[in-house]
Amino acid sequence: MPVIEVRGLTKRFGPMLAVDQMSFDVEPGTVVGFLGSNGAGKTTTLRMLLGMVRPDAGTATINGRAYPDLQEPLHQVGAVLEASSFHPGRTARNHLRIQAMAGQADPSRIDDVLDLVELTGVAGRRIGGFSLGMRQRLGLATALLTDPDLLILDEPASGLDPEGVRWLRDLLRGLAAEGATVLVSSHILAEVAQTVDSVVIRLIRVELLKLRTTRLTYGLLATAAALTAVFAVIEAARAGSGHGVGSLSTASGLDAVITAGIWALVLATVMGVTVSSGEFRHATATLTYLAAPQRGRVLTAKAVAGACAGAVFGLAGYVIALAVGLSFVAARGYHVAIGDATLARYALGHIVGTALLAAIGVGVGSLIRSQLAGVIGVFAWTIVIESILGGLFTSIRPYLPYTAASTLSGTPLGGSAFGPAHGLAGGTPLPFAAATALLAGLAIVFCAVAARTTVVRDVT
Repeated sequence: MPVIEVRGLTKRFGPMLAVDQMSFDVEPGTVVGFLGSNGAGKTTTLRMLLGMVRPDAGTATINGRAYPDLQEPLHQVGAVLEASSFHPGRTARNHLRIQAMAGQADPSRIDDVLDLVELTGVAGRRIGGFSLGMRQRLGLATALLTDPDLLILDEPASGLDPEGVRWLRDLLRGLAAEGATVLVSSHILAEVAQTVDSVVIRLIRVELLKLRTTRLTYGLLATAAALTAVFAVIEAARAGSGHGVGSLSTASGLDAVITAGIWALVLATVMGVTVSSGEFRHATATLTYLAAPQRGRVLTAKAVAGACAGAVFGLAGYVIALAVGLSFVAARGYHVAIGDATLARYALGHIVGTALLAAIGVGVGSLIRSQLAGVIGVFAWTIVIESILGGLFTSIRPYLPYTAASTLSGTPLGGSAFGPAHGLAGGTPLPFAAATALLAGLAIVFCAVAARTTVVRDVT
């Protein structure tokens, strides 16, 4: 039985016919060259075979099944579709750690494949500084992590020097001799001669590892911490001076300082957007969906991981703002005017609000796919649109997502608004449970719509 069977595969992009009635078989234990000039549809064919692009007609199966229907696909198929499917801020080793976790590969394989592709000496370097040839080698290392029986390689020799091309040929011949099947596309003839719960939990761990190994996450967290500290100090310094902030000896005065942590709300949402849109910006979505073809599960994992990271943003913002407030209270010899129970509720509100806004951000980022547009959209909504809507229609203010999240953290209704809507009277804040339910509902809706659209859209 052929390992790969392609029958009548056809794909159009608008008026352009990219692939027309493509049919072929690949037998086990062979190295098969998939030849064609640039633009002939080789990459599109491979993407249809791997479930990245939906064909207009025809079928493509691996071991008798469509790629998304394979059990543990990375243990059956290793694929290299493009040399840019890496986050430039991660090291080669961290990239392989993520892929090993996603594919349930033995972590000891990381050193083995680094040695095999001759990248051991640069494993600690960030991928952004790699040459194209080094990226190609890292792509091969990624494909080989789970020791699959089938390799699908798209232009693997691109960027390699003559010595590297010879190394690649020897490697592929050696794999075939061991029983592996290899499908290699090239435009140069000479180059070719489990259960749902456990899967989702593993994907959540993968997404958390991605966040921990990305500098942008730490940059956003540091920015949120810095803004919180600055505005908390400003509010504490103004307290009791007749500038609209009560004395720190009062609950309202201390409350104004503590709620300076709401900057974490905005930046947690931005972080959520980057969790999903960053995959498309850095072209790492290909590897993500090769590891987990069930795209709805991937988005669920991203939303949960984003919410966990968002909770860290909220806790950090609250702790910093509280520390500033209590420091000023102690320095002025006042007693703490807010009880422990209220402070605990504020802490919970910060954590819940940032977590749910981050999950909403994940859904928005997946829908938009453009990281820049998503980030701009977050700031436009929180700073401009909500302020305008809240100022014009005070009755709907409690139901606006950023406003609802800020009231969870103890901010008076309107206290988190920007511009003329700031402090505007009118409306009653939602109870804690109702605000939480509203934000959770919005997160579910955004992520459900994003999951639906992600399933039917091509990954390019």
